[in-house]
Amino acid sequence: MRYIIISRHQGAIEWLKKKGIGGEVKKHFSPEDIKSIQPNDVVIGNFPLNLVKQLIDRGVIVYLIYMPGMAYNERDNDLTPDEMDERGAKLVEIEKLKLQEVSWL
Repeated sequence: MRYIIISRHQGAIEWLKKKGIGGEVKKHFSPEDIKSIQPNDVVIGNFPLNLVKQLIDRGVIVYLIYMPGMAYNERDNDLTPDEMDERGAKLVEIEKLKLQEVSWL
């Protein structure tokens, strides 16, 4: 089992380290990267739903960094670990994801 952290934000990487979580860090993640990830590997970060779905379908454990108190205008800013804690940062596991096209369009 490997831990793979997907983030271009140094504050998020430091926040994870502060929580005792480390691993291989990648700044970007693409569908091509999925081929190198094995079932039961752990992937942590924020990435598009289509990639989350592909990872889950491969048997990968997926954690998203969730900050319910983050304002929209703070997106893409590199917050410090303390600022992330102030915004309620936590890891949430995505166990299932069903994407279904809307039939009425």
